Amino acid sequence: MTTKKKLLLGLAILALLVGLGVLVPLGLRGYRSSTSSTLEDEYARLQGTWEFLSMQVDGSPKPEPEYKKFTVVFKSNVWTVLEGTNVKAETPFDLDPTSNPKTIDLYPSDGRVLQGIYTLAGDRFTMCDRGSEKGDRPTQFATAPNSGLVLVTLRRTSR
Repeated sequence: MTTKKKLLLGLAILALLVGLGVLVPLGLRGYRSSTSSTLEDEYARLQGTWEFLSMQVDGSPKPEPEYKKFTVVFKSNVWTVLEGTNVKAETPFDLDPTSNPKTIDLYPSDGRVLQGIYTLAGDRFTMCDRGSEKGDRPTQFATAPNSGLVLVTLRRTSR
């Protein structure tokens, strides 16, 4: 077999393996950039029960009694807010862990789309969102008077 034929045969096998999804998983197993994560991984990291650590609206911290009574359960792509065992809200959401900062879109039952940004580090989740559908997505984790922004930090209590 000539060198040219060997090269063409090798390329054909390589294309077949990539097309079948064999080569990439074998070659990259265990490799992941420390700054990237897949969407599936990101949803998996978020699952569980979380408690509120802090809440700020329009530049002002909210008193603990206003938010400490609630817990949040992330299950699949739904954010459920509970007061004790009573469901106060169930809100589907979408994540984009590839953007910088990472983005979250919440879809409350009233038809609005709340655009936000988030960080997820270990058992701590911080999100800044627009409390109404008006205005642009936040670009930083901060609120200001009359900004319409809400900043919350949650801590995981169980998976």
